[in-house]
Amino acid sequence: MKKSKLIEIEQAVAKAEENRRHEAQVNRLKSQLKIEKDKLKLADQELEAAQARYELYTALGDVEGRGFNFERRRQTGRATAIVVLTDWHVEETINPETISGKNEYSLKIASKRIKRCCEKIPELLAASRTMSDIRELTLALLGDFMTGYIHDELLEQNSLSPVETLLFLRDHITEAIQFLLRECDVKQIIIPTAFGNHGRTTVKRRISTGYANSYEWLLYNFLAKDFADEKRVVWKIGKGAHNLLDVQGKIIRFSHGDDFKFYGGVGGLNIPVNKAISQWDKTERADLDIFGHWHQYQVSRKFICSNCLIGYSPYARAIKAEYSEPSQTYLVIDKNRPTPVEVREVFVT
Repeated sequence: MKKSKLIEIEQAVAKAEENRRHEAQVNRLKSQLKIEKDKLKLADQELEAAQARYELYTALGDVEGRGFNFERRRQTGRATAIVVLTDWHVEETINPETISGKNEYSLKIASKRIKRCCEKIPELLAASRTMSDIRELTLALLGDFMTGYIHDELLEQNSLSPVETLLFLRDHITEAIQFLLRECDVKQIIIPTAFGNHGRTTVKRRISTGYANSYEWLLYNFLAKDFADEKRVVWKIGKGAHNLLDVQGKIIRFSHGDDFKFYGGVGGLNIPVNKAISQWDKTERADLDIFGHWHQYQVSRKFICSNCLIGYSPYARAIKAEYSEPSQTYLVIDKNRPTPVEVREVFVT
């Protein structure tokens, strides 16, 4: 092949390759052009929609309440915080091996849980005060802080005798009240009490003389004498099963809770508790019942059942009670609201 012919072929190949590059470039430009046209079309549509909204708002003109004017402000309604302490059973021992490792309890653990519960109260109050003006604290002591010797096996199981338990509880409840006075910034702490079914001096439960045979009723009176010079602490120690207190215009009925007859029915606590409340209200009406005893946390429109500090135990498993984490209860009663504005389970583990 002549050299001139070879050069001619090479030039033709180079020209073809250049044409292909130009064609690819043209295709890319066409694609970019289509994308830009689509964007422009979308922008035109958004502009039309904005223009339509503007015309609508202009037409509404003088209509009030077209939108929200958000403003952060603190509500000034008077309120009272209530802390429910109940069912500590401090001297009772729970060996984790007897309950599949679900729980463990001793005097040392009881002390830690009491301390942890108290430490959470100022934090809860601080949060609640963003919504309500809280100047008072109601500290409800609702019984069964001790286990006592009401069953024979407790003579073997308990780490302290009933009298020794009273001294332990006196120290811990005193420290708890002093801590709340120091850290909660309240003008007054009101303490309604109820004695439990465990801290009794008799084998069988007493009705009309229950208070006179209760270690816990004795403990409350000792504590009231201890705080006699502290004007910010007001005690309301009842002799009956019910202790009624006016909290921000609402009547709260405090009790231990052992007056309710519940045998594990399908409906749970609701049916027996509501039936009892209905009967009691005929004689002495209350807006809310607060109690413990049943070692479970439950809230309804008419009552609050507070859980226990001791937690799940062999006895709880024997009666087929549901497992629950140890806790106490915190709530806020606002003067301007018919029901509690806040109810919280305070976990202590």
